[in-house]
Amino acid sequence: MKDDERDEFDQLLKRYEASRRTGAIEFFDVNDLCDIIDEYMVRECDKEAKDAISFALRLHPGNPELMVMDARMHIYHDDWETAKSIIEKVHGAYDAPDYRMVMGDLLLHECNVEQALRHYEIAVSLSGNEPELFGDIINNLTRANYLEIAEEWIERGLSINPDAPSILDSAAITYSLLGYKAKAIETCNRLIDQDPYNARAWGILGDICHDHNQYAEALEAYGYMKALQPDETFSDINIADCHFMMGHFQEARDFYEKVAASGHEEREYALNQLAVCELRLGNGDSYQRLFKLLRQRKEDNEGARPVDEDSYHDDNTPGSANKREDNNDNT
Repeated sequence: MKDDERDEFDQLLKRYEASRRTGAIEFFDVNDLCDIIDEYMVRECDKEAKDAISFALRLHPGNPELMVMDARMHIYHDDWETAKSIIEKVHGAYDAPDYRMVMGDLLLHECNVEQALRHYEIAVSLSGNEPELFGDIINNLTRANYLEIAEEWIERGLSINPDAPSILDSAAITYSLLGYKAKAIETCNRLIDQDPYNARAWGILGDICHDHNQYAEALEAYGYMKALQPDETFSDINIADCHFMMGHFQEARDFYEKVAASGHEEREYALNQLAVCELRLGNGDSYQRLFKLLRQRKEDNEGARPVDEDSYHDDNTPGSANKREDNNDNT
């Protein structure tokens, strides 16, 4: 988006948010509302995106483009049945890349890979080989564990758009999961060379190094990411694991404690690791307190496993890393 276009959009967004905040009645056309919804999705502002979709559909009931965006939002939250019921109402009324992408996503979820790829092909054709669509398709295939097919789309996308950040972003993650460590790092470095201030690229590089046991290099990459995006917390569990594996138990303890105090999906794992760190640091009282908490949580919920000295493995291997492709918007 050019500077003048960005300024114009920022004014639109301010006007929209002011109208929603004050309850003032104001008309917004479909294109403007789609841009606003896209902006919220890119920023991962789920609540605002949902509210904007609901508002837009009240203002433009039955609009197929808005219905496709609604279906996309439900897919993002793994509400596949609702997404499918919404998109069925769009059949025959609208054909565009976003519709074809949703159709592909739904079919891929149903393991109908052949038909999913057919819709992805149409989406790319309708878009004129838009790089962002290649990135999304690669990401979707990777998330569904069709890594070899994802690799084919990477090669195809880069042959058309060799420097497209959205393709390189997804490609780095896919290469890492395929075990191509050097290729994954090289791809990530291409992203960073394009834009050294790309916090997400530094985060991906950290994830790759973490997942391939290069803990010092991972911490360096995460350090750059945190400098650029201090509020980022997605990587905290991996940062904790890196410190843990390097024997930095105090630093690991601090990060595990931060994760355990949050609503992070790895909270249970972080509590277990926190207990181990307390044990290694000689903090017996803290360890006993955590052990009792974990034992109680196990009684309440079999998902939590208490930690004691016998459960600490000699190889110090932490739990599996979070996979950043689950959070990939190709932004």
